[in-house]
Amino acid sequence: MNDNPNQPRKYDAVFGGKSPPPVGGVVLGGIEGVRQRLASNIAEPQLKALQDALKYGEAGIEAAIATLQNASGDVLWMAYSILRDIDNPKAKQALLSYQWKVHEFQRLYAAGERNFNNINLSGCNLMRADLKKICLVGANLTQINLAHACLKGADFSYANLSGANLRGIDFRNVNLSHVNLSHAHLERANLTNLNLSGVNLNGACLEGACLEAADLSNADLSNANLKNAQLKLTNLCGAIINETTLLDNKWRLVWEIVNYKVEGRDLNNVDLSYAKLWAANLNNANLSSANLENADLSRAKLSGANLNCACLKGANLSDACLNNANLENANLQYADVRNAEFKNAKLSGVILSGADIRGAILINADLQNAKLRGAKLRDADLSGANIEGVNLQEADSHGCTLPDGKAIW
Repeated sequence: MNDNPNQPRKYDAVFGGKSPPPVGGVVLGGIEGVRQRLASNIAEPQLKALQDALKYGEAGIEAAIATLQNASGDVLWMAYSILRDIDNPKAKQALLSYQWKVHEFQRLYAAGERNFNNINLSGCNLMRADLKKICLVGANLTQINLAHACLKGADFSYANLSGANLRGIDFRNVNLSHVNLSHAHLERANLTNLNLSGVNLNGACLEGACLEAADLSNADLSNANLKNAQLKLTNLCGAIINETTLLDNKWRLVWEIVNYKVEGRDLNNVDLSYAKLWAANLNNANLSSANLENADLSRAKLSGANLNCACLKGANLSDACLNNANLENANLQYADVRNAEFKNAKLSGVILSGADIRGAILINADLQNAKLRGAKLRDADLSGANIEGVNLQEADSHGCTLPDGKAIW
């Protein structure tokens, strides 16, 4: 088999012959024929040559790269598309190096194209552009201006957005996994419920941004500005924060709690409302009169903690361990306490109205005068508990084990 790319292959349109080609004609054999057609400056033979180029391996890829760097219009798009769709380091590097003109990109998007993976739009001004459902996986978008752009359904995974202007963008329903957002401007951006785990946000400005329920676990927030950012129920576990990270005191405390396993903290009267404290170690902590309204304490370790008069209204305590904890006169109205452990806990005067206590273990707990109106107590275990002054008829207690060990059916 002939491996010389300059020689005709069986799929070449012309194998050559003794007669010379006509004046101005194109020789179609081998990679050299592909190169000649690509150099013709006529779109039709160029497009056909690009389709043939990959039959010649690396030589064909290099020919497509050369075309990418010099073409325009449909030929440019064909060269880009061919290189985009192959797994080749040279092709990827060529795509990331070629600087697109804004008008060419906008023309293609307006024509219905959406796959712009590995494109280089660095420094382009696309402020307020409508780019719904665009795919920019792995793209070079450094210093791009996308402020206030519409990006609904877009995919930016693995893209480089370092230094980009992303102010005021609604990123909900946008894929930002594994992106580089170092030194990006994200002031007042909406990043609600986004997966930003492990994302590089070093030096980024997130002032006033909404990061509610976002996953910032293991994200790099060193030198970032998060002043006045909304961080309700935001996951900060493993996030990198340094002394120059600008972060409101409340959320810096939350970050410290979830990342430094210190028992016996003094958190008396502190505001931890809406804090994401999943699986946090708060054993023996002093949380008396603390505000934990709507906080996520699921799977938290709170054994021996003092939660006297604490506000836990609407909090998530599912699967938490509160053995020997003091929750006297605490407010757990509408809290999720499913499968939590309260063995030997002090719960006298606690408000559990409307709370979901299904499957909770309250063995030997003191529930004297607890308020359970509308609570769900199904399958809860009250063995040995003190329920003096408690009206179980106000709660759904079907399947609940009573202090004497008998179940309600």
